[in-house]
Amino acid sequence: MDSPNVDIQLIERVVREVLAALSSTAPASPQHAVAESPAQEPAGTEKERARQATSANTEDSPQRLARMYSTRDGELTLANKVVTVASLENRLAGIRQVVLPLGAIITPAARDMLAEKGIKVFFGSRSAESLKGEPRSDLVTATPVTIFLVTRRVSPQQLENLLRPEGIDAQYESLDCLVRASDRVAEVCQSKKLAVVVTRYVSAEVCLANRHRGVRAIGGWAGIDVAAETAAVGANALVADAAAGLFALKRMITAFVRAPHVCPESLRERLEQS
Repeated sequence: MDSPNVDIQLIERVVREVLAALSSTAPASPQHAVAESPAQEPAGTEKERARQATSANTEDSPQRLARMYSTRDGELTLANKVVTVASLENRLAGIRQVVLPLGAIITPAARDMLAEKGIKVFFGSRSAESLKGEPRSDLVTATPVTIFLVTRRVSPQQLENLLRPEGIDAQYESLDCLVRASDRVAEVCQSKKLAVVVTRYVSAEVCLANRHRGVRAIGGWAGIDVAAETAAVGANALVADAAAGLFALKRMITAFVRAPHVCPESLRERLEQS
């Protein structure tokens, strides 16, 4: 009558002895006791298992961080739409340039970090240096634009510090006359380049600029969708409100430069011939 009980106790004792023998062959740890079971433990060394466990919990896992790869020595390419200090930390050793997707946003702290290290920023699939001697169809580098400052609120250096990390290559001229600024805008636009005027007198400068043949100028104020306005007429000139503030100016100029500048077919006869 007692044999079933004796058999069960014997089996349990044998199982405990087997488990004890197995555990003595590899050091046990609390993490392994919780996360792994002997029956499901994958083949491989303990070092490999530890690497997999760390990879599953690190902040660099694919679910938390966009993919990152380097196209060549000294170049770091990120797929992040928002680049922060955290996404750059411990990745800039030996890096001379960072390539980001079009439309990516760099936080001020991350921009300062790159500037302090003298690292250039490019927007697009690949940088200019990595495509030397290759077709340039997928290359997006710094876009040339001439910025006329008819104001004392903003200095060329302030705008340069904000626009250069965005991949915008700007030339600056300081003027004290709206009429002269409109004449210079016409010269720039007629040479198939982009022009920006920063002034408090936006409407007046828009009217003056658009009196010139080949100029399609739009006004820019804080909150306006500059990209949509630019695309609507294929604008080649932006008159931005100097009172909007530096970061609003940066957003407006960046949106203007990156927007399409081809005049719509339905408006071409009037706008390109006026």
